Amino acid sequence: MTVNFVVSNQTWLKIGVAAGTVASAAGTIGLLWNAGSAPDLTAQAMSVAAAAILAWLAHIGVQLARFFNHTLIVNDDHVVVQFGAASRTLHWSALQVSVRQRIQTVELRDMTGHLVYAVDWYATNARKLIGHLEALGRHKR
Repeated sequence: MTVNFVVSNQTWLKIGVAAGTVASAAGTIGLLWNAGSAPDLTAQAMSVAAAAILAWLAHIGVQLARFFNHTLIVNDDHVVVQFGAASRTLHWSALQVSVRQRIQTVELRDMTGHLVYAVDWYATNARKLIGHLEALGRHKR
């Protein structure tokens, strides 16, 4: 078994995603509060729409934060998702892979659709992972 590379999150990325998630959640609450006291229907609609966008960003941040302390070990025929002493080995054929360009994330799901790993494009070796997925033909955009 040859380890091709390891994907992990740097501290600055963890802090940035966490701060962005908290700011998005706070902005969502503030905009919804503002919508309740807005003078007209247009202002209410704009506040609710902006709150929905911020809530979506907070949701993405929460998905990424779940895997901050996980490491993805990429091999030729499988990956190992490692969290502390626990690990889970998944063969490429048992994974659904999404490379999401708009939000710049890579998501790995098992065949039941359960998210098993998600990482931002700025994580260590994330670009290598995307290149590896393209070489394997295992990505969908």
